[in-house]
Amino acid sequence: MTLPGPGSYRLLVHGKNRDDGDPVETYLLQLWPAPLAAPVTHRATSAYGATMRETAPAPTGQHPDWYDQKTSGYGPDHPAAQR
Repeated sequence: MTLPGPGSYRLLVHGKNRDDGDPVETYLLQLWPAPLAAPVTHRATSAYGATMRETAPAPTGQHPDWYDQKTSGYGPDHPAAQR
């Protein structure tokens, strides 16, 4: 696909046959120049797509014993960086 030049674009993706069990899915991609805007979901009905849209549960479990020890540096969201 060749773009006409620099700038912002909108992309519409239409998928078909995603839940049929057949390994062949069909997609239509439409692209056009447009100003920046928030994403829009026009319709989302496939069962497979629903599994991809689910939010992942928060991680649970224990931290390793070295979790609070500084090794090379922390990101701003690491608990030890708040000290």
